[in-house]
Amino acid sequence: TEYVVIAGNRFSGSSAPMNIRGCASNLCGGEASSPPLRHVLIEGNTATLMPGTGTGREFVQMEGSDWTVRGNDLRAYPSRNVAQSAPAVGSSGFGAHEVYGNDLGGRAATCGGGGFVRCE
Repeated sequence: TEYVVIAGNRFSGSSAPMNIRGCASNLCGGEASSPPLRHVLIEGNTATLMPGTGTGREFVQMEGSDWTVRGNDLRAYPSRNVAQSAPAVGSSGFGAHEVYGNDLGGRAATCGGGGFVRCE
């Protein structure tokens, strides 16, 4: 659950947005078997949706702390919301999330939730 790297993947979908999440369920951190992820790097991935098949949501749902999302190709991803952050169950804190250097084809990146020290 610490020092996780997700890099060099191609995420594609035909009818629904795809999403990288910090845990397997909404009980993130609420069960011993599903602790929140910490020190996560998401880099060099490509995400696409088929034209006209969805509006997309955030590319990454962060639940945990110290996430970095950089250098991803999101030009064909329909949402500008690169990341959404939520504290893990049983935790009051967010933590030091950085989102930068992603290619959104000229669109400005947005981030939702708390704990962002950088979102550009």
